[in-house]
Amino acid sequence: MQNCNNIEEVRTNINNIDEEIVKLIAQRGHFVKQAAKFKKDTADVKASKRVEEVILKNNTSLYLLNAGTQDLCRIEVIFKAAEIHSTIPLVATAVNDLLDSGTKNKTAFEIAESFDYYGAYLQTESNPDYTSVKLYTLNKHLAKTLPLLKEILTDAIFPADELETYKQQNYQRLKINNEKVDYLARKKFYGSIFSPQHPYGYEINEKHYAD
Repeated sequence: MQNCNNIEEVRTNINNIDEEIVKLIAQRGHFVKQAAKFKKDTADVKASKRVEEVILKNNTSLYLLNAGTQDLCRIEVIFKAAEIHSTIPLVATAVNDLLDSGTKNKTAFEIAESFDYYGAYLQTESNPDYTSVKLYTLNKHLAKTLPLLKEILTDAIFPADELETYKQQNYQRLKINNEKVDYLARKKFYGSIFSPQHPYGYEINEKHYAD
């Protein structure tokens, strides 16, 4: 793997990779369209033979999807722990976003460095209904990256400095969004349908980040 000498080389390499990703996505879309020609009904579209459900000992459902022959996998853990289940705005979202900010044994930097070493990628997602954590990793490194994912999910400590940085960054992002027409329009739209107490309807403001 190439070692860069300056930030411009880093950006150039990232741009080149992004271009390749876009090309691959376009190729995938081309074949997806072709697949539609061979699927006669909704049963074919669902491709149930590719999905297997396993019930774990703790009654958690695990769904296995064979999506191709590539030497990589995506593990997604979905939680019913979103804003709709919380009485305090932003708490569920912040918890999910900060899962990789530090554990009992690793700092945020060490966590990121560990995933980078194995070419893995961690992604968190939050919406009013659910939160999720996704791990993208090569199959051959799964035995190394899966314990890292487990550590993040079970031993996160949410360091005070990381929390403060998160609050400041999102406070600034909120200020910028409040100047965007699409953001304000979407906020007014949801506010006109749902009550201010509903997770879809309450309005996030600066005070929420201060609290």
